[in-house]
Amino acid sequence: MTAVLLRVALFAAFLIPVAVGDFSVNYSFVLYALFLALQAKHLERPTNLILWAIAAYGAIYLVGLGFDVFAPDGLLLRRGVSFAIFMTMFAFALVRFGELEVRAFKIAIVAVSFGFSLYAIARFYSVGGNEYGFALKDVTGSQRYGFVYLLAIFCLMSASEAGRSFQVLRSVSLFVVLAGLLLTFSRSSVVAFGCVLPLFLLSPLAMRGRQMSAKLAIVGRRTGIAALYTAVLLVVFPVVFQFYGDLILSRYTPLIGESLVEVESMIRPEQMTGERPASEAADGALLAEGSEGTRILIWKSIVNNTLNQPLTGTSYLGAWVLESVHTGSSHSQYFDVLLRTGFVGWLLYLAIIVQVLFFLWRKEPGLFWGTLAMLVFGIFHETFKESQGAFILACLIGMYVSHWRKSAGHVRTTPAVLRA
Repeated sequence: MTAVLLRVALFAAFLIPVAVGDFSVNYSFVLYALFLALQAKHLERPTNLILWAIAAYGAIYLVGLGFDVFAPDGLLLRRGVSFAIFMTMFAFALVRFGELEVRAFKIAIVAVSFGFSLYAIARFYSVGGNEYGFALKDVTGSQRYGFVYLLAIFCLMSASEAGRSFQVLRSVSLFVVLAGLLLTFSRSSVVAFGCVLPLFLLSPLAMRGRQMSAKLAIVGRRTGIAALYTAVLLVVFPVVFQFYGDLILSRYTPLIGESLVEVESMIRPEQMTGERPASEAADGALLAEGSEGTRILIWKSIVNNTLNQPLTGTSYLGAWVLESVHTGSSHSQYFDVLLRTGFVGWLLYLAIIVQVLFFLWRKEPGLFWGTLAMLVFGIFHETFKESQGAFILACLIGMYVSHWRKSAGHVRTTPAVLRA
């Protein structure tokens, strides 16, 4: 028990975001991976895909170094730091990430999310609660931690340990972290949760070996519990629901309606006569100066830049190098990887994510649904580029590789070339 608690405390420290200016700097989890390697006195063998990925990402970096010979001062350091940060996702792929680490990781995710959520709730009430209105976004709002809340929420929702005390603790923790998610005032967090929750609720229908009546009973119970939590949260935090209603439902419903009208006009043009009414909400949803339009402009610029350097991208330099737009962020985890590593690195990255997802689906359903929600969130924001996200991805990859290694019989049978 002591060993687990020590790891929980350590992992919780890794999950705390520390920033210097706009840069996330808490990548100290790499030191724990180094400790595990020194303790074992050897490096473990990763999967072939990860070996190829490490080699490819290293080659992309070396290509970038060739350009740095003629580059301005400081570019060599920036590229090197960006490369090192990117490669932290493999920190636990070369060591044994055992059951103690897995258990501590899940507990730490929930514990830290619970703590940050309690702090957000305290801030919420300290300024007057619902009476403070939408200005609460400047008090409790955050987009850097919403994806961690998502992972914690689905871990709690999937937890199945018996015992009244555990179930009470789980229910209270789930309510608090759900409140924390809402109080981020992050549309991306709520959209990601809204996309994955229905799949989670209906997932029992895919269970094998159970009668349909039993599956439907589980779906009904899950749906009822979700409705209960929603009702209580609506009563306690009505201003938050109004905020998301105005910025998501009221804003995008007209856009979806107009899109359906356009589709219908293409399918049955003879029934669509006259001009269709304009919708200010729909027109405003994709304005270039809005967040959605800004993202599209940045993503187009990233694609165009990568088409000019398809094999290497910018070799780990960030969105600040784009000439057609002025931005310090790619506003998407996937476009960020595409920009930094080109199409080859991007495809390898997606392949690793897919392998991890298949593993989680079979072995860790809570982490699977939470990771799926994080991946949806990652469409609109960087996730694994942040230090807490890099730690999460490193743990997920470490879990997957350790399981693969054990199943394939590669435990402690590493090639000499990998030995420290």
